[in-house]
Amino acid sequence: MEPEVRGLRLRTGITVPCLIQGEADAPPVLLPPPADPRTPWDAL
Repeated sequence: MEPEVRGLRLRTGITVPCLIQGEADAPPVLLPPPADPRTPWDAL
């Protein structure tokens, strides 16, 4: 499956971009951004 960016609409009415990639039958993984945008992902 090719990576694809979709809009994910939340119950609050906000739509956020979401990257979809990988096998369709694989479990989903959600990586929310850190509270401090200066924090790199590898520090989490």
